[in-house]
Amino acid sequence: MSKLGRKFIVLLCLLMMVSSAFCEAAVKGLICYGNDPAFDQFNGEAKMGAQEALERYGETLKLSSYICREKQPHKEDVPQLEQKWDFIVAIGDNFSEVMLEDAKKHPETKYILVDSYKKTNLNNFKVVEFNNRELGYLAGIVAASASQTGTVGFVGGVKEVPALQEMLLG
Repeated sequence: MSKLGRKFIVLLCLLMMVSSAFCEAAVKGLICYGNDPAFDQFNGEAKMGAQEALERYGETLKLSSYICREKQPHKEDVPQLEQKWDFIVAIGDNFSEVMLEDAKKHPETKYILVDSYKKTNLNNFKVVEFNNRELGYLAGIVAASASQTGTVGFVGGVKEVPALQEMLLG
């Protein structure tokens, strides 16, 4: 996710604030991390972006966060969903079902699901997906140009993760 992820979170927070610019109260947002940001680079980059947004817009932005401890969270696993939020950003496809369910019940809240393939026609629910094949292709070019033996390898970690399979194809 690197700097792109951080910029995305900062831009997202800025857009939410601009859309609520005529409100007197601060914009309130919740970020749901799929793993502990302290130990997961992808979620860690998102947390850095959220911290940067708070530093820039702290007076008009109130962010809260939730770290998922379950592989497939249910609504009762995310107690903050009971509160009223202007926007909710969930990082990871494991939040797709619980966020979709909540988005149907709260049409005034804006939901963004990062790194998912879930399709929906809800106006308040958007999905941000990355083109993992392009990422894999570019990584392959770098690996091939750096190889001194003409051999490169790919370690994907978990075979069942679609994003890793796409990177391998790239």
